[in-house]
Amino acid sequence: MQAGLLEQVVGVAFYPLIALLQVPDAAEIAPSMAVGITEKFVPVLLIPGKVAALDIKARTFVVLVSMCQINFFSETGTVILACKSPIKFWELIVCFLERTLIAMVLAAVAVRIFF
Repeated sequence: MQAGLLEQVVGVAFYPLIALLQVPDAAEIAPSMAVGITEKFVPVLLIPGKVAALDIKARTFVVLVSMCQINFFSETGTVILACKSPIKFWELIVCFLERTLIAMVLAAVAVRIFF
């Protein structure tokens, strides 16, 4: 699965932070950060054709961030919506983006420590 035009365009928003965090291959992995909201494995599925070319730090970064994204929408987001709380769906999206940004910073730190 290749990143489509929409993923490329939305991924541009994540590129500056990934580059600032000094994660290798930032341009190639930026689109995978944007699609974590759609499904569990989509971020990782965007890079299989590039795995041999991607640095191990970049691959680990994608996996760590996508795992954090999975935990939010498959568990926390579902519980919030099921509780009939007055939270709007767009507020969940904002919360998802905030958690993704925090996960990106933590994943970059972990990659630096382990590699």
